[in-house]
Amino acid sequence: MALWAREGRRRWEAVRALPPYSPPSFLRIAPSREGPAWWLSWTVGPDFGADALPELLEALLRATTSLPSPPELKRVVGEHLEPVEEIPPFSPQAVRQPGLLLQRVQVQPARWLLLLHLARAKGKVLVPEVDRYLVGGWWASLVALKRACEGGRG
Repeated sequence: MALWAREGRRRWEAVRALPPYSPPSFLRIAPSREGPAWWLSWTVGPDFGADALPELLEALLRATTSLPSPPELKRVVGEHLEPVEEIPPFSPQAVRQPGLLLQRVQVQPARWLLLLHLARAKGKVLVPEVDRYLVGGWWASLVALKRACEGGRG
């Protein structure tokens, strides 16, 4: 397992950790067609990659300068918000383009809108779905995602 930093257009270089960062306005994590298995694109610096999704989320948690925040997780259903305890577990292999998106919502206190583009089994067919969550903080967003992609552990 390794973390990677993008050097130029196609070259990836192994790194030990992500640099310290403040929560970005936008972040995208998606399966990659070339290079590392997972690709991170954001508004605060260069692109990064990782061999595994939980590894990339753990690196983001370790490098953030934001403080841990309470979970305050709400599922967006139509125009309503439903409080939930956790994001239902999913396999990293179920993530489809454009991937996992986090975007800062301009409210006080700060909130993040989390969009998960997943393929879920409905009978014998895989159906693309988009799950939407409003999360109370950057730290809580990353922790909720990491637990869900690890099958609820953590």
